Amino acid sequence: MTDSFKFLILPGLRPRPEDAGARLDPGFLDYPPPGAYRPDYPLSPGAAREKLEAISLRDLTGLEVARHGFEPFAERDKAKLAKELSDIASFAGANPSQPNADQIFERAQEWLLWIWRMEEEALEIAALEAKCLGIDLALAGNFGEGQARTEDIRSRPDPALAPPWRVCVKNAMHFCPPELPILAEGAMAADLRDFLEFEPAEAVRPDLGDAFLINLSPLWKILGQSGPVEPESGKAEIFNSRRVWLVRKDEE
Repeated sequence: MTDSFKFLILPGLRPRPEDAGARLDPGFLDYPPPGAYRPDYPLSPGAAREKLEAISLRDLTGLEVARHGFEPFAERDKAKLAKELSDIASFAGANPSQPNADQIFERAQEWLLWIWRMEEEALEIAALEAKCLGIDLALAGNFGEGQARTEDIRSRPDPALAPPWRVCVKNAMHFCPPELPILAEGAMAADLRDFLEFEPAEAVRPDLGDAFLINLSPLWKILGQSGPVEPESGKAEIFNSRRVWLVRKDEE
């Protein structure tokens, strides 16, 4: 159901109290939390939880991502995974170079689970840093070097620890209705401003109000690819159809 919100916020997946739109729920809870949009996923909540629990901290570095069936980052891991898939497919009599639709969408959901876990790790690190800072401020106050103000400390994750936004968007678009606008935030919004031309959203979509700038582009352009995806790839509709992308005016 998308009638309760006007846009989806990416790349972050965790709902926040200040959100005006919805966040994409990766599907491992029995019911989506308030402020989340859950599409029809290939994995059941139970199966998604098993995938999520299998992701270790080392997976988040991209060193052992292939071990759990996630697309690896290093070329060495890509070659290793390709060989494993080829061996499995040869045994099963299948063609590994042409995954079916179910495999494509399941892999996309697995990526979203990986992103959720990476966000979780970033938040835990931020909370630990805030706790250490609180101790330092308290010690400074005890030694007469200033009043500790631990109430001002916020547990905000370091942007450098955030998952790559293109990875999130590429996989999220497998589950987002084409008519649903996407509001970019953080590094994604900054990058889109660098290479896309935006105009006031009220001139194109009055229903979205006057707080946003709007651009209509296909996903392949958003991801920085050189051109449309070939129809036989099975992803042409997702990558080649234009959709609405938003950024906030007040972040100019």
